[in-house]
Amino acid sequence: MKITPEKVNEIVDSNYENIYYYCRIRMEEQDAKDITQEVFLALLDSYKKVEFERVRQWLYNTAYYMVVDYYKEKERRKRHFLSLEAVAGMQDPTARFIEELVEENLPENVFSEEQLSDCRAKVLMRLSDRERELYENVFVEKKSYAGLAEQLGISESTLRKRISRLTFKIRKIVKKIMSQKE
Repeated sequence: MKITPEKVNEIVDSNYENIYYYCRIRMEEQDAKDITQEVFLALLDSYKKVEFERVRQWLYNTAYYMVVDYYKEKERRKRHFLSLEAVAGMQDPTARFIEELVEENLPENVFSEEQLSDCRAKVLMRLSDRERELYENVFVEKKSYAGLAEQLGISESTLRKRISRLTFKIRKIVKKIMSQKE
């Protein structure tokens, strides 16, 4: 017998706690809650294909595979991604500056070295020669505002405005780049 829409709520009520505990003994509490929710969302998507007599088995099988997928993904991220803390420890000041901007746009707070390099290159390509020079002086060479203003023949106030505009432009570019990746 196939599951009817009316039976789905009954199935959720009678099996939710068991599936949650099945997941909970395998992972942290919040992750177990998330996986349990995913299991029941999967049931909602495919309840017409599941036999009522086999629904418990289906739920446990689905939970098992979702837990396995969760750990595979977690391991993959460990191998291929850098945490923001690791990037912050890099000596490359450009990476640190881009990292600060990228951090707020990535929900997982991780990104690959390739993504970082790609983002940095795209940002620098979209800057004018004057902006790129200012970027290098301020964020890479870390020149003092007073010394840089004197070198450029402008007031410190004007320099601060240029840096503010440059920072705004870079943030805008990074946000655009990150929204294209989603």
